[in-house]
Amino acid sequence: MPPRADQQPEHDTWLTDLREAHQEHFGVPPQSIARVPGSWPLIGEHSDPFGGISLHVLCDADTRLSLSPTRTAQLRIRWEEADAPALHIDADINTLVQSLQEGSEDHQPGTDDEELASLLALTMSSLHQRQMLSRSVHGADILIRSTIPHQAGLGLLSSIHVAFALAATCSEEGVDVPTRARLADVLAHSAAVIAPARPALSRLHALLRAQDSGHGVVDHADGAVTRSPSILTPGTQAWLVRPAPAGAAPAPTEEVRASLAQRFALAQRAAHDFGTAHLRLLPHAPTRVPEWLAAYRHVHGLEGQPSPDEAATWLGFWEAETQRAAKLNSALHAQHHSTAWTLINDSARALRENYGLSTPDAALAQLCLRAGAVAARPVLAGLSTACIAYTTPSSPVETPEVLSTLSAHGLDVLELHEGHPSSVTVLSPRQVSAEGD
Repeated sequence: MPPRADQQPEHDTWLTDLREAHQEHFGVPPQSIARVPGSWPLIGEHSDPFGGISLHVLCDADTRLSLSPTRTAQLRIRWEEADAPALHIDADINTLVQSLQEGSEDHQPGTDDEELASLLALTMSSLHQRQMLSRSVHGADILIRSTIPHQAGLGLLSSIHVAFALAATCSEEGVDVPTRARLADVLAHSAAVIAPARPALSRLHALLRAQDSGHGVVDHADGAVTRSPSILTPGTQAWLVRPAPAGAAPAPTEEVRASLAQRFALAQRAAHDFGTAHLRLLPHAPTRVPEWLAAYRHVHGLEGQPSPDEAATWLGFWEAETQRAAKLNSALHAQHHSTAWTLINDSARALRENYGLSTPDAALAQLCLRAGAVAARPVLAGLSTACIAYTTPSSPVETPEVLSTLSAHGLDVLELHEGHPSSVTVLSPRQVSAEGD
């Protein structure tokens, strides 16, 4: 079971520090505090639109968020990070939601603070519509402290998103498993509006529902989130590898974003027309969907539509990636780690050669393999500038030599460690501040 609110040790120093900082900045104590880890996918995140299987690792870098609800439709956010000035955001929720509803199809992600404000505003509106948040709560004062690096693919905004949802909806009894599953779907819908190219569904489910140690295995076919043993056995290390200085690599292109958004839209539209929750549940989908698309193009025209051949290629990748993820889960349970490394590398190659994401992060993963890593895969293929590389004591190339080679290529290398599942604490009885400033 995920940690209940009353299981969070309130005497922790960080909890006390955050509570006092919130009181000092906003003039009222927080009513809840959430702690959510960063994460990275081992495999399968790009099969989300197909309804596939993915495995996610929770890392020790995390987000800690305190929240006090208000009766004014404002988001007042203070976002603190180490070695950077605090960021202040003051946004009108109704204005943001209206602009998204009027032009969401044309919305493009802007800066992190703009994306965050839009994401939280839309989420609050959705929680009201789903009756998961009291109508007396119109806005919130929020303090964020995060150690998750920007633009690294480790889910900074996703962790803040989840922490906000947990803090906003938590009761003194905690947030139960069915509610966490519903929250994941609400958050995924909001995330898809803000960033339609980013596969977020499985990551959100893993952040909200993963248990204990090991990796969260998300299977969209039955909605289950289970646990697999960790791939990071003693001596095995995971490394975040990206250009130095951070952010020096070119950002993902709009062409890549548009292409990924088109794939997601195709999967959603086809599943709707076939009357199934996911294309994975549709028998003979790799054959039937291209045939359906040909008929759809005949009726609706070609503009903005992929070709049936492109659709067949994407479906082939989604199906194969789902099978790889299932095999990886089995290999980890059986402690067949050499098989696991092969599957991760096969996934990286398929993303590059079959799914068309031959982007700079794919080249970076190949460089890591040449340097001696046992496996390497883009953190979020096509949408990040980084990759995750793995080293083991039994590798022919010793870890220090691998790191030296990568550093010589001007790369920034950061070791990643496993973290703990999300938790949330209610600090005071539910009451809504009438203060708006």
